[in-house]
Amino acid sequence: ILPEYRRCDMDKLVWKKPTFGYIPGHFSIKGSDRQVAFDRLICIGDAASLQSPLVFTGFGSLVRNLPRLTDLLDTALKYDLLSANHLNQIRAYQSNIAVTWLFSKGMMVPTGKFLPPQRINSILNTFFGLLAEEPPEVADTFIKDRANWFTFTRLALKAARKNPYLLLWILDFINFQEVLLWTISYINFTLFSLMNFLLGWLPSFARWIQPWLEPRYPSLWFWILANSYALTYNVGQPKVKFTLQKSALVN
Repeated sequence: ILPEYRRCDMDKLVWKKPTFGYIPGHFSIKGSDRQVAFDRLICIGDAASLQSPLVFTGFGSLVRNLPRLTDLLDTALKYDLLSANHLNQIRAYQSNIAVTWLFSKGMMVPTGKFLPPQRINSILNTFFGLLAEEPPEVADTFIKDRANWFTFTRLALKAARKNPYLLLWILDFINFQEVLLWTISYINFTLFSLMNFLLGWLPSFARWIQPWLEPRYPSLWFWILANSYALTYNVGQPKVKFTLQKSALVN
């Protein structure tokens, strides 16, 4: 793919030296199971390592959650809320992405084991075949990591019916403890979806009380703001609109 990717002439390409690196990956079970900040220090994007890079949650999560992260960072800087407790609330965690880690695990070959190459193709063909059968808006929503609980559950069950071997292939590489952890992830996704349904009014209410609450109780406002974003972004349904105000730190 090099000629198309870099638009270069392979005959004129001179190899100098290979450069290698790695991106830290972590399968998050819930939003608080990984510390991403210390006093006056915070990790975002790939550095936060909230999920495995195999599910596009490093730089991708940074871009998807940019309004959320910038608004919270602006508020933290404005009111000097730079303790680890405050900064740890600034994270791009999404429960609707975290729940997909089991499927990624099924395509990771453990050390010392052999995985038939056609198995990966079959897994990918199953999932992308399902998306091809769906209306374009469903595929677009899923690819952009905005699938809600109903869409995810429906497609997961449909994939299991279409290719029953999927579960057997995945179970070949995971243990009972990992199955239990994924169950916790799914329950967490379900609870967040229920909270989004019941408390969907909170983000709008938070913006309504912002002019009065923010200057008087900045720490409380920061907590409400972080949880308002969590209600929507955590289930892939960002709805909060905001306008960044000029910070006193810029003057």
